[in-house]
Amino acid sequence: KRLSFGELESKSNQLARYLIEQGVTARSQIAISLAPSCEQVVALLAVLKVGAVYVPLDPNAPSQRQHFILRDSKAACLITTSALLPSSADLSCRLVLMDTTQHWQNMPVEALAPLSDIDAPAYIIYTSGTTGQPKGVVVSHRNLHLYLEHVSHSYLQGDIQESVVSTPLAFDATVTSLWGALVNGLGVVLLSDGEQLITELSACLAREESLLFKLTPAHLQGVLARLQPSNAAHHIVVGGEALSSSVVAQVGALMPQAHFYNEYGPTEATVGCCVYRCNGQDAVSLAQQSQRFVPIGSAIQGTHLVVLDQHQQLVPIGMPGELYIAGDNVAQAYFGLPELSASKFVSLSLNNDSQRYYQTGDQVRWLLDEEGCSSVLQFIGRRDNQVKLRGYRIELEEIAAQLEHLDAVQQAHVLLNESKDNLLGCVVLTTPSQRDAIYELEQTLHTQILASLAEVLPSYMLPYKLYALAAMPLTNNGKVDAGAL
Repeated sequence: KRLSFGELESKSNQLARYLIEQGVTARSQIAISLAPSCEQVVALLAVLKVGAVYVPLDPNAPSQRQHFILRDSKAACLITTSALLPSSADLSCRLVLMDTTQHWQNMPVEALAPLSDIDAPAYIIYTSGTTGQPKGVVVSHRNLHLYLEHVSHSYLQGDIQESVVSTPLAFDATVTSLWGALVNGLGVVLLSDGEQLITELSACLAREESLLFKLTPAHLQGVLARLQPSNAAHHIVVGGEALSSSVVAQVGALMPQAHFYNEYGPTEATVGCCVYRCNGQDAVSLAQQSQRFVPIGSAIQGTHLVVLDQHQQLVPIGMPGELYIAGDNVAQAYFGLPELSASKFVSLSLNNDSQRYYQTGDQVRWLLDEEGCSSVLQFIGRRDNQVKLRGYRIELEEIAAQLEHLDAVQQAHVLLNESKDNLLGCVVLTTPSQRDAIYELEQTLHTQILASLAEVLPSYMLPYKLYALAAMPLTNNGKVDAGAL
């Protein structure tokens, strides 16, 4: 199904007028639970035209989680379809069903008066919370404007024809590929969110014209086996997890004209606040320098980044510390959580300059470039990815990195088995097996891998047991699903 910009304008105006008729007002929270489709884009634009705040729901998420977000966000309305209604729907909000179009398709098509409050909320996206319940991040139009300016000036330079949307609406990576394209008058290709995603993504990467992609590292790893050599000058923005230098090098070898952008940013800093541009050959150089991951780069325009110690003091260049983010892209707050907001969005005075910062919990360090400057950041890991085992502090990513250095291992993830007080390693082998999706390694290979690890790691960092997987399980957002492991 195709929709022109003229049709998008008319349909979104009609739906916006219908929402107003149903009592929706500016700053109301409107939940949207729709599969990738033209109707999804119409609904998004209509909500923003009313001046309301869209709250994306993942239709594939458990019903209990969907109901929690509806309640917690105080959604005045849910835009969905009959097939996607959350089960046991005891809903206190109004329903707008996009498959029952007769209610709104007779509304006037004329545009609504533009809204001028740039500090009004644009959307609330829910992310995982340490309490076991998701928390809503409130992102304003000012936040969104700064990020989309960056997308326009950094990712859409050159002859980009269309943008490919391959991530769920409830994952803020979609802001890049969807809104970044639409505000610049580019067409958008919406891929399915099911088992066909990697196949469809591979087909888009095979196209000859230049396209914009926003992917996770797991997506890039997933399409690698299907890629064919191509001279397409795609712009591939990667975010969500640490980006492997070797994967970029492999993809870049097949697509030498492609531009890669390693984008870092928590939802609380509006999608992305830091970016490192490279090509396949750059990634080869990084790998040769024993840099397992591509750096996360430099701050985008309008953003200020600092690296602080546990006392919130600046650390010397090259020393690890926690990343703090300031600027117009820092979100307003966590919805309905003033105490948590106050603890994570903090006012600091550094070098006699007082600003509001978001405390990320991510460990980074400044890297010196060839000119001796320090504008590039290297991601080290989450503060909370450090575990303590039998009195030793252990960085799980360090063990995974050593596993991935072995010829037999393509991908690795390490878990702490708290009940047994030991470490478990999950690996995807370089040579796939025809066995079950998950199995214990044969004793010989198990012994060989542990012996190799013992040459570079102390005994307390060695996994007790290794399991082989056909592929790493992924979340709906395309990240490694540690919970499933």
